[in-house]
Amino acid sequence: SAKVANATPVHLAVKRQHTVVVQALVLHALAALISDSVAASATQFLAAFLAPEFPLDITARADVIQAVWAAHEDAAERRTMRDRLLEQYPAQPHDVLSRVVW
Repeated sequence: SAKVANATPVHLAVKRQHTVVVQALVLHALAALISDSVAASATQFLAAFLAPEFPLDITARADVIQAVWAAHEDAAERRTMRDRLLEQYPAQPHDVLSRVVW
C-alpha cells in the first residue's frame, strides 16, 4: 500500500524536517556518482528524490542538491557530479535539476 511505501527512513526524515539527514543522503548519492562503480542504491535514491511524488517541494530539493554540491571542495569532482546527474536524469518533468544554480 502507499502508506507502507511512504514509511521509508527517507520519507520519515522529510516528514519530520530532518534536513541534515536528507542532505547526508544526497551527499552520499552525489559522491557515489563520481566513483568508478556507482552503487545501485545511490541511483535508486536519486531517482526517488527527483520523482514528482517525493514529499519535499521542488525548490527545497533543488536547494538541498545545490548546497551539497557547492560544499564539495574539489571543483573537478563537482563538475563530474553535475554532468553525471544531468546525464542520468535528463529533462525531468518536475524541473528539480533546472532550479539548481550550478
